[in-house]
Amino acid sequence: MKLFKLDNLKYEELKGIEKAAILLNYLGPEMLRPLLAGLDDADVRKLLNIMFKYRVVPVHITKKVLEEYYEVISES
Repeated sequence: MKLFKLDNLKYEELKGIEKAAILLNYLGPEMLRPLLAGLDDADVRKLLNIMFKYRVVPVHITKKVLEEYYEVISES
Protein backbone atom coordinates (compact mmCIF):
# COMPACT_ATOMS: atom_id res chain seq x y z
CA MET A 1 0.00 0.00 0.00
CA LYS A 2 1.19 3.46 -0.86
CA LEU A 3 1.50 6.06 1.90
CA PHE A 4 0.32 9.59 1.33
CA LYS A 5 1.48 12.62 3.26
CA LEU A 6 -1.48 14.56 4.59
CA ASP A 7 -0.30 18.11 3.89
CA ASN A 8 -3.72 19.72 4.30
CA LEU A 9 -4.36 18.12 7.69
CA LYS A 10 -5.64 20.53 10.35
CA TYR A 11 -4.99 19.80 14.02
CA GLU A 12 -8.24 21.45 15.08
CA GLU A 13 -10.23 19.00 12.95
CA LEU A 14 -8.66 15.84 14.40
CA LYS A 15 -10.79 13.56 16.57
CA GLY A 16 -9.44 12.00 19.75
CA ILE A 17 -8.85 8.60 18.16
CA GLU A 18 -6.94 10.24 15.32
CA LYS A 19 -4.71 12.07 17.79
CA ALA A 20 -4.20 8.79 19.65
CA ALA A 21 -3.19 7.09 16.39
CA ILE A 22 -0.65 9.81 15.62
CA LEU A 23 0.74 9.59 19.16
CA LEU A 24 1.00 5.80 19.07
CA ASN A 25 2.72 5.90 15.67
CA TYR A 26 5.25 8.30 17.17
CA LEU A 27 5.77 6.30 20.36
CA GLY A 28 6.20 3.00 18.52
CA PRO A 29 5.25 -0.64 18.96
CA GLU A 30 6.59 -1.04 22.49
CA MET A 31 4.00 1.42 23.80
CA LEU A 32 1.28 0.00 21.58
CA ARG A 33 1.25 -3.57 22.87
CA PRO A 34 0.05 -2.90 26.44
CA LEU A 35 -2.62 -0.47 25.22
CA LEU A 36 -4.06 -2.86 22.66
CA ALA A 37 -4.28 -5.64 25.24
CA GLY A 38 -7.15 -3.85 26.97
CA LEU A 39 -9.23 -3.25 23.84
CA ASP A 40 -11.69 -5.54 22.11
CA ASP A 41 -10.94 -6.76 18.58
CA ALA A 42 -13.22 -4.25 16.81
CA ASP A 43 -11.56 -1.31 18.58
CA VAL A 44 -8.08 -2.69 17.83
CA ARG A 45 -8.91 -2.99 14.12
CA LYS A 46 -10.35 0.54 14.05
CA LEU A 47 -7.31 2.02 15.80
CA LEU A 48 -4.84 0.15 13.59
CA ASN A 49 -6.63 1.32 10.43
CA ILE A 50 -6.50 4.92 11.62
CA MET A 51 -2.84 4.52 12.61
CA PHE A 52 -2.03 3.36 9.09
CA LYS A 53 -3.84 6.35 7.61
CA TYR A 54 -1.87 8.76 9.83
CA ARG A 55 1.58 7.18 9.53
CA VAL A 56 2.98 10.20 7.67
CA VAL A 57 1.77 13.52 9.08
CA PRO A 58 3.31 16.98 9.03
CA VAL A 59 5.78 17.61 11.84
CA HIS A 60 3.78 20.52 13.25
CA ILE A 61 0.76 18.23 13.72
CA THR A 62 2.81 15.60 15.54
CA LYS A 63 4.32 18.34 17.70
CA LYS A 64 0.86 19.62 18.71
CA VAL A 65 -0.32 16.08 19.52
CA LEU A 66 2.77 15.53 21.70
CA GLU A 67 2.25 18.89 23.43
CA GLU A 68 -1.37 18.02 24.21
CA TYR A 69 -0.34 14.59 25.50
CA TYR A 70 2.33 16.17 27.71
CA GLU A 71 -0.23 18.61 29.15
CA VAL A 72 -2.62 15.76 29.94
CA ILE A 73 -0.02 13.61 31.68
CA SER A 74 1.40 16.64 33.54
CA GLU A 75 -2.01 17.40 35.02
CA SER A 76 -2.49 13.90 36.40
